[in-house]
Parts: sequence; C-alpha cells; structure tokens
Amino acid sequence: MGFLFGRKKEAAGAPDFEGAQKIAQDELALKEKELGEFASVKFSEIKHLISRLSKSAAYLESQKIDLSAGNESFRRIVSTSQKNLSRQLKGLSQKLAPPAAINPDSVRDYCARAMQAIANDLMPYWKNIALAKLLLKDEVKEIGDNLKELALAIEALGARSSDEKTRELTRLASLSDRIAAASRFGHELESKVAAAKSELSACHAEHSSLARSLEEKKNSPQAGRLVELDSQTLALETTKEEIVSRLNSALAPLEKVLKRLHAIAESGDALAAREKEVLSLMLENPAGMIISDPKGEVARQVFSKAKWLVKKGSISLKDSEKQKRLEALDSLVAKDFFSEYFWEMNKAQAELAQLQKERAGLTLFSEIGQLDASLRSAKSRLEEAKSALERAQGELALASSKESALRGEFAGLFNSVFAGAHGLEVQRPKSPV
Repeated sequence: MGFLFGRKKEAAGAPDFEGAQKIAQDELALKEKELGEFASVKFSEIKHLISRLSKSAAYLESQKIDLSAGNESFRRIVSTSQKNLSRQLKGLSQKLAPPAAINPDSVRDYCARAMQAIANDLMPYWKNIALAKLLLKDEVKEIGDNLKELALAIEALGARSSDEKTRELTRLASLSDRIAAASRFGHELESKVAAAKSELSACHAEHSSLARSLEEKKNSPQAGRLVELDSQTLALETTKEEIVSRLNSALAPLEKVLKRLHAIAESGDALAAREKEVLSLMLENPAGMIISDPKGEVARQVFSKAKWLVKKGSISLKDSEKQKRLEALDSLVAKDFFSEYFWEMNKAQAELAQLQKERAGLTLFSEIGQLDASLRSAKSRLEEAKSALERAQGELALASSKESALRGEFAGLFNSVFAGAHGLEVQRPKSPV
C-alpha cells in the first residue's frame, strides 16, 4: 500500500500513520472525558429543572377555575385547556429524563431527542397554552420559564457534544476503523492473489506435462506405424472405389434397359427372386452385387433375359440405340466377374480387415485420444486460472485504491484538525502512477 505519512527526514516530528491514529484517539478520548464530566453536571441540572417542571405542571393542574365567576362557557374551555396542558407536560417530563449511561453517543442521542420532544410535543397544544394563560398567567409563565431553562441546558449540552472538533475527531476515528477494515480486506485479497498465482502455476505445469506427453506419443514408433496403417487403409479404400467405379462404367450404358427390366419384373414373373435381388443391387449398390454374386452367374442370367426382352420388343428402344445396348449386354454376359471384380474386391477387403485388426491392437490411438482430451481440459482450467488471477488482481487494485483514498482523507483531516499543534504535518499520499 505504501507509506502515506512522512518520516522524520520528510518533516521533523511528523508521525507515521499509527502515530497519527494514536494522537487522534487520545485527543478524542480527552474530549469524550470532558464531555462526560460536563454531561454529568448538565444532567443533574436537567433533572432538577424537570423536577421543577413536574411540580409546576402539578400546581397548574391543581388550580381550580370558578366557572361561575364569569363567562361559564369561556371558563369551561380554559379549564379543559388547563387539564390538557398539565397532562402533556407530565408526558414531556418523562421523555426529557436523562439516560442512565453517560457516553458520547448517549449524550448526542439524548440532546437530539429532547429538543425534538420540546418542539414537537408542545406544538399541538399552543392553543391550550394561550387559553390557560388568560386565567392562569403566573402558573403558565413559570412553566414557560422552566421550559426555557431546560431548552438552554439541553442546547448547551448538545453544542458541547457536537462541536466541530469533536465531530472531526469522531470522523477521524471512523476513518481509522474503515482503513483498518480496508487493510484487513487487502490482506485477504493478497492471499487470494497468491492462491490464484499458485493455481495458475499448477495449471501451467499440468498443461505443459500433458503437451509433452502428447508430443512424445505422436513422435513414437507406434505413431509412425499408425500413419503407415492409415495410408495403406486409404489406398485400399481407393482401390475398392475404383473397382466399383469400373463396374458402374460397365453398367452405365444399360441403365435404361435395367430400369425397364426392373419395372417389368416387379409387375410380373419375368425374373426369379434371386435375379430380382441381384438386379436391385446393380441399380442401387453395385459393390453389394459384387459380394452377393461373386462369379456373376446370376448377373449373366439377368443380362440374358434383358437381351431377350429387348429383341422381343418388351423393352422398347430406338433403332439407333438398340444394337448398341444388345452389344453391351453381350459384353457383360461374356465378362469374367470373378476375376475382374470380386477377386480384386475380396483381396482389398481382406487386406483392409488385416490392417484394421492391427490398428485395433495398437493402444496408441486411444492413448493419444485420452491425452488430447486431458489436454483440452487442462487448457480450459488454465484459462480459468488466468481469469481468476486477473479478477483477484483487479479486486486487489480496487481495494488498494480505496484504502489509499481513505488514508488520504484521514491525512488531510488530521492535518486540518492538528494544524500547528505538536509540530505535526502528516503527509498526504501521492496519487498512484
């Protein structure tokens, strides 16, 4: 937080903060002691005046107004006002009783309440006072004199308890308490910042360790083999796609013929069930057809029936394309499906299965996945730790600024209160850079 009060080399005899607090506390204690002594004397005087007021109120109440000695209605009104005023004065006497405990707070509170009671409790009864005074002039005057003396005594006590220097010393005491609370809070925040730094350091260490482990795994011999397996797998998948592409290219010129054959087969018995199944695979899943009919025996039957239906006219084609489609059907009937498609497909599939088996046996893939997931979690914790540290540092900076402002306020008020006294000159804090 920095020193806010000058040392001897800055101002001869200037106290540090703790010394200034002690001076202010001692001065306030002296003022409060003097106030206590003064209040004790004043409370005795106030009790005496309250006793006189009570007696005057009782005497006022005891006076009999002869209703027959004049205007009866008027005298009855004055009598009623007399009773109301007497009753109100009794209640006021109780409210003006001094507190049992004498301390600065009780004295200030009493003075405020007492003056308010004198002003507010009698205000509604001003007519009663005016009317009672018409027939009981001396009695009401005596009550008025008692109230005036009471008010003056309470005002004197109130002025002594709330003089400017006492208020300033009390404010210094309040500032000292707030500074102490701010300092305690600052220490708590410093601990919070230290804990956040420790957590951030731990998160950094965890993240770095996981990153190194992941990098080691990725550069291990198993990782190199995994790359090879993935490359070989990609090559075999490409081979399978090429085989299917070749079959698609062979079937493409006959798409119209095969679709019309499929429609005819669906509405009749032109094809057997197995032939329908293979025809559907030709149109929808050529790769599946290779596996389902490896030697192409059923496929050749389908092509032969398609050729017969084209020649018969059941599958109608333009003359310009009819011969081309028949030639294409003849080519497929003569094709060695096993050698051209199935054997290559089956070989690629077998090699893929072997690669997948070897790959499944490598634990590296799952280890890398687990490390990668752990690294992501560690990174998330690291970012949160950074944010937590930034928040804690921001809170500490704000708290430090508030404490500095309080200390500056204390220094300024202290210098004002004790200007020229004891040779003191407490230095105001410098604005933070």
